[in-house]
Amino acid sequence: MGPVRSRSPLSGMLARRGPGGVWIIVLAVLAVVALVLAALAYAATLPYAPYDPPSDSRDPRPDLRRYYQQTLSWTHCGRHGVSGGVRTPAAVSAMRCARLKVPLDYSAPAKGTLTLAVSRFGASGGRHRLGSLVFGFGGPGGSGVDQLAAHIGGLARLRQSYDLIGLDPRGWGRSHPLTCTDPRGAAPVAASADTAAPGDADPVDDAAVQLRTEAQQYADHARDCARLSGPMLPYVGTTNIARDLDVLRQALGDRKLNYFGTSYGSQLGAVYAHQFPHHTGRFVLDGIVDPTSDTKRTALARANEDERGIRDFLTDCLRRHGAECPFHGTVDTAEARLRRAYDALDGHPLAVRGAVLDQQTFSHALADSVFDQGEWHALRSALRALVIRRDALPLARLGGATGPGGAGVTRRVAAGDPPADNAYAASLAVRCRDSADRYTPQEAQAVLPSLVRAAPILGPLGVHELLACTGWVGGGDDSWRDVRAGGAPHILMVATATDPVTPHGGARRMAEATGVGVVLTYRGQGHGAYRLSECVRQRVDRFLRTGLMPADGSTCD
Repeated sequence: MGPVRSRSPLSGMLARRGPGGVWIIVLAVLAVVALVLAALAYAATLPYAPYDPPSDSRDPRPDLRRYYQQTLSWTHCGRHGVSGGVRTPAAVSAMRCARLKVPLDYSAPAKGTLTLAVSRFGASGGRHRLGSLVFGFGGPGGSGVDQLAAHIGGLARLRQSYDLIGLDPRGWGRSHPLTCTDPRGAAPVAASADTAAPGDADPVDDAAVQLRTEAQQYADHARDCARLSGPMLPYVGTTNIARDLDVLRQALGDRKLNYFGTSYGSQLGAVYAHQFPHHTGRFVLDGIVDPTSDTKRTALARANEDERGIRDFLTDCLRRHGAECPFHGTVDTAEARLRRAYDALDGHPLAVRGAVLDQQTFSHALADSVFDQGEWHALRSALRALVIRRDALPLARLGGATGPGGAGVTRRVAAGDPPADNAYAASLAVRCRDSADRYTPQEAQAVLPSLVRAAPILGPLGVHELLACTGWVGGGDDSWRDVRAGGAPHILMVATATDPVTPHGGARRMAEATGVGVVLTYRGQGHGAYRLSECVRQRVDRFLRTGLMPADGSTCD
């Protein structure tokens, strides 16, 4: 998935000639030197790292003291502490909430202030407390406050040593949430996996028409984003979010930031270590974003992982679940039958009891289930229902087309919750701000065959990533990819051998790019190894609690 890249001479002195003129010059020079030294001494006391502002900034050294001198006032979160399905009394009762002020634009603080939502679960270990541990749960777009509440049950060991901190980054959750959808307007663009031609149409011509249509939809959506959230859009990239983390560190009273980032959170953590190497404490990054991969290479890498994941699922299906598996023979023959079931939906979606199973829903069902072994039983059963009984409902449900009762799912927005499209809007805003890539429909179509070759069913989904930033206001840049972190301590980087979202090779490239990475590999499949492997959890927890780092290249089963 996807950060902002960022980028006075003394006047001559005229001394009057005559007696004392030389001393006047000397005294003046000494006075200037004294002023310069005093300014340098004062700058050294400021609690933030040097920052190179954009070239259009009128303030080469913005005064950020008001932000770095703030303290957090923790209060009960109340009934709206978290939103959606994680609003549970057990989570909210132990959680405390606060608001953090940060500048909209770090290079020009006078432009305005943002107020960010922060949450805390206090350390349970008493005198053994090590400080705060800030979580970056991924996305971009998800609420860190919500995610911490949802996952607090599995973080008991870490809570013995740390105050656990959640943050809704700027533009997400309750931190000035972005929206790109007028409540009276249409829903966000939904990418389709169906790039084949209906009936007797030419597949190439049909794909070209579809991609042009989709590009126009994205461009229209970008205009809506600018209209509804325009003032925020230039300032939601990863480099600004990383600077917010440093303001948070100071407000928490920590000399160094301890951090656990997953997926996009790994990108955010790497950018922080680059910007603030001497404020970097114990860092764990899990599900590592590749800083060297552009949009096209990322789509191709994910397509290869998708194909690998499908074959792993089919291998397991054939070997261990013969009576339950709808396929027989070799993995190749099983995959061929899976493709035939997918191809049969081209232009002929199946409607059943309020749900529609088309190629898009079929693809999402696979993508959402094939990399989580806990979902394999449900996926096998759904495919068996489709292939053996022609019952499309179970697979449609897995693909998100219907809820348990057969009706389409629409998340209800309660009072105080962010807009329904906030996660989508924030994800799009960060990704488009963090990338200079802008593909035309023709360029996207040229990439499509390689995606299909890599993964015939799931590969075509990647082509839509190429078009997502069409018409985005303000453009983007790639400066976040410079993640050199000289002076930072070693960072533990955890990767899964087969990961459909952040392929394993990205971890090694991130380690090399930062210069301080130590890679631990979980020899399994799925995105985010900490939740999948007890071995990984033990090593990560031990590092965060004791500082004992696994050897580079270590593995877990």
